[in-house]
Amino acid sequence: VVQEKPPEPTPTPMDQPVEAAPPPPDAPSEPTVGDSALTAREGAGPSNYGLARGDGSGTRIGGRPGGGDGGFGAYGELARREVTQAVQGERDLSRGRYSAQLAVTVDAEGRITSVRLLRGTGDARRDAALQRALTGLKLSRRPPDGLPVMRIELNARSGA
Repeated sequence: VVQEKPPEPTPTPMDQPVEAAPPPPDAPSEPTVGDSALTAREGAGPSNYGLARGDGSGTRIGGRPGGGDGGFGAYGELARREVTQAVQGERDLSRGRYSAQLAVTVDAEGRITSVRLLRGTGDARRDAALQRALTGLKLSRRPPDGLPVMRIELNARSGA
């Protein structure tokens, strides 16, 4: 086994001032739930990776449990899958190539109460059929409290 020697550090020119990094913040004696997100020591500027300032001791990638969005992202994905399945089950909607962007409102029981076209399919009959097929659709789960209007993108790619 050959071990490579790490590269030598480059010396800092003496004519450039060197700023000392601030000491890391005191870590809490007992970690709290949600406080183990990956963190990085404060550096030269904001992180492009969404890392919060911390002491580098975090262990979790992806932010707070549930995405920090109250479960809205997971529910949105469930709604997108079930809306897509409902559309695929409709003969008039399962044929052809089209895309649409919808604003969907769901009640506390998981029933779609409103479907508004943000970007239609380009076919008024198909747009109306989408609204009819999805309004009143009961999703398999209740939404999390405070769910905002969801944006759902549909892309149909049927060869017929």
